[in-house]
Amino acid sequence: LSRDQLVFAIFDGQRSLADNLLRTGIDDGLLPIQFIRQLQFHIERLLSVRTTVEQGRSIEQALGQLHPPVFFKFRKNFHQQIKLWPTALLRKCFRALVNLEIECKSTGTPNVALCQRMSLSISGLAHKLTQQNQ
Repeated sequence: LSRDQLVFAIFDGQRSLADNLLRTGIDDGLLPIQFIRQLQFHIERLLSVRTTVEQGRSIEQALGQLHPPVFFKFRKNFHQQIKLWPTALLRKCFRALVNLEIECKSTGTPNVALCQRMSLSISGLAHKLTQQNQ
């Protein structure tokens, strides 16, 4: 649950919570590559639902097609993220995460620091999107 909380905090724009959860996750054994892949998986799910909605289905119908389903505690947040995050920005974040994974595997830069920077970047963007939509 805490790893889901981390991902949702990031994409909801809760920067402080995301930073704290990432530190806790790393302390508890979350590997940077696992973290990156969790974010990629979340984006893939958001994109899948957005694509289905853009094809004329309802968000609920699109959510029903996700396997595994979104955990019930995060369903409302996921629903809001679908509305909040434009497809182009999701794709941009996904590309950045692919580049981050490559960087973590090849440069020798401290992976945890790179992941913290990415977490703050995405959560900061989510925070801006939230402010714009209020």
